[in-house]
Amino acid sequence: MPSVTPEAVGLEPGTRLVAYLRFPGETRFSQAAVRAEVQDDGTFTWQRRTGKRTSVYFSTEDGSVRSERIIIPGR
Repeated sequence: MPSVTPEAVGLEPGTRLVAYLRFPGETRFSQAAVRAEVQDDGTFTWQRRTGKRTSVYFSTEDGSVRSERIIIPGR
């Protein structure tokens, strides 16, 4: 079964992933503009600088595979 957590499993190289973010005080996730792409070894890289704690999850562009939500601590 395909999955995304933090390494893509069962997704073809080149699959584009969409990040969704939620910052403290917000009630909904917002789609990030930058896309990550699954590499040949199943990894992907995505970067965003923020001083705030952020909740994030990734989804394939068609929404068929979605990761669990993770929390990135603020700096």
